[in-house]
Amino acid sequence: MNDITNQKIRGLAPLWTSFRGFSLLFDNPGKENYTPGKDGMFEIYCQADHQEIELYKQIDDIRKKMLPSLPSNDYLLCPLPIYSFHVTAWDGANIGNLKDFKPESKTYFKNLFDNYPVSMKSTSSEVSLIKASKLVTKTDWGLRFKFKSLESWNNKALVILLEPADDKAEEILTEIEALRKELNILFQEQHGFSRGIREIFLPHISIAYFANETYGQHFQAHLEYWNNTFRETLNQTNSRKRTITFNSISLYGFLDMVTFFKYMP
Repeated sequence: MNDITNQKIRGLAPLWTSFRGFSLLFDNPGKENYTPGKDGMFEIYCQADHQEIELYKQIDDIRKKMLPSLPSNDYLLCPLPIYSFHVTAWDGANIGNLKDFKPESKTYFKNLFDNYPVSMKSTSSEVSLIKASKLVTKTDWGLRFKFKSLESWNNKALVILLEPADDKAEEILTEIEALRKELNILFQEQHGFSRGIREIFLPHISIAYFANETYGQHFQAHLEYWNNTFRETLNQTNSRKRTITFNSISLYGFLDMVTFFKYMP
């Protein structure tokens, strides 16, 4: 296990390290893609055969066909299960970036994480600020994404980059980007840090993590072939299966990279 340097991974099975935090995620369409839990919590659990998330299934099917060509010990690639697939709309706080927050915010968020999942019911100003954003309050976005490319980010993660599926989606995404900037400014003013204020928005689906960056570098030799295979295969599928539409965005907590939940009173 000494080869594992990625803080989100604790075993090559794969096994996922506790990595708590919260983000705004686009709500996966279809209530069947959530598992109800206690206290009004709902966990993301995508059903591979659900017609509203057929893009996820297409991506997963292509990935399954490609993985056998990669000896796991050569790349230490840890695939994320399809049930956890999602698209992040805005990054909040997590145990990896808590050090960058104001002391009082750091204490508050650490407490929030320690008391998951029930603490997601919080109506505190720290949480209300996020939930008050139009990103969350608007429930008819109708944002349609399609595949853009497969990328390896910093030799740590393998992601499917998404782009607007049409002109209307381009306009919607422009509005979302402006609202993200507003929230980033407010969040930084209140807490002293906002990850998104320093980054452009790149909608994506994470499909795997590399347990070790050095091993991740080895994958670069395969990236172009994998990218072309994804693009060509998706282009041959029914047009409906090549896109995914999101109507709403919610605040989610996460326990690790496969366990994401939200509170629905």
